[in-house]
Amino acid sequence: VVQRAMVRYCAFLRLQSAHPAVRLVPALDIAVVWFAHIIRTLEYQRDMAVLPSPVRVCGKWVVLARDGVTPLTPADSGFAADLEATRRLWREAYGAEYI
Repeated sequence: VVQRAMVRYCAFLRLQSAHPAVRLVPALDIAVVWFAHIIRTLEYQRDMAVLPSPVRVCGKWVVLARDGVTPLTPADSGFAADLEATRRLWREAYGAEYI
């Protein structure tokens, strides 16, 4: 389970790198690995430095955002659209369902 989550986390980061203007919504397994990565602060900073867009951590949901920090929760009007965009891009990139 952990290995699969790590693979999905790396795929999520690749997808965000390919679509820096889109706010992707991480699935729970991806968010857990992400938080574990963040705990290793120096490694996280080094690893994130290679991504083309800034990484932002905000609110209850972790969101990679190009234009700033915007807290995103399921109650927000943009959440459903961002989640649907994440699902669509994931299917297109990896040929599998996201969540």
